[in-house]
Formats: sequence, structure tokens, C-alpha cells
Amino acid sequence: MKPRDLLALRSIRERKENTACDHLRSCKEKVISLEDESQQLMDDLKQYRTWRSQHESELYTALQSQPVSPHGLQDYLASLNELSSREQYLEAQLAEADSNVKNAKVDFENARKTWRNASRSIEKIDIIAAHNKKPRRSNVM
Repeated sequence: MKPRDLLALRSIRERKENTACDHLRSCKEKVISLEDESQQLMDDLKQYRTWRSQHESELYTALQSQPVSPHGLQDYLASLNELSSREQYLEAQLAEADSNVKNAKVDFENARKTWRNASRSIEKIDIIAAHNKKPRRSNVM
């Protein structure tokens, strides 16, 4: 290949590498952001479970301090059901967040492979250019 053609090809490959590098950075930021979100949801769930346990104890204590009635018992069970539903909702959010982190990590690894391949293609062009610059021996003796 002519040196001019190699320079043009190298320029194109550098743009592809820069694009791949930008995408890699973007994917890394997304992974970090989603991991933070997942950690926050996990912390929220832990806090909720602690609060729920205390709240259930308070509800039970309040139930014991009153005469038992079908309506009071029904309200108590509805409150417990509501607390359980809220915990299930938080668990589902956490599972979705963890799944999003997993998918983002896969995207990050794919972006890393794309960037590596782009970098290697530039290295190959540099090797070809260096090989073309070496003086050739003449076969004449």
C-alpha cells in the first residue's frame, strides 16, 4: 500500500477507535450509575425491613391492648398484607436493578472488545507502515 493510503486508513481507524473509546466510557459510567442505584435500593430495602419489623410489633401491641373484634383483626391483617406488598415491590425493584447492572456489564464488555479490536487495527496499520519504510535489498550482486 502507498504511504498516503495507509495514512488515510489510519485516520479512519483512529476515528473508529475514538468512537469506541467514547462508547466504552459511556458504558462504564452507566454501569457505575446502575450499581449505585442498585446499592441504594438494597439499602432502602434493608431499612424498610427494619422499620417493618418494628411497625408490625407496634401494630401487634396495639391489637393486644384493645378488645378483639373482627373489624380490628381485619384491619391488622390488612396492614400486614400492605407491609408485605410494599416489601415485595421493593424486592422486585431491586431484582430489576440487578438485572440492569448485569446487562450493562455485558454491554461494557462488548464495548471493551470493540475498542480493543479498533486499537489492534491501528497497531496493524503501524506495523505495515513500518515494514514499508524499511529499505528493500536489491537482488543484484
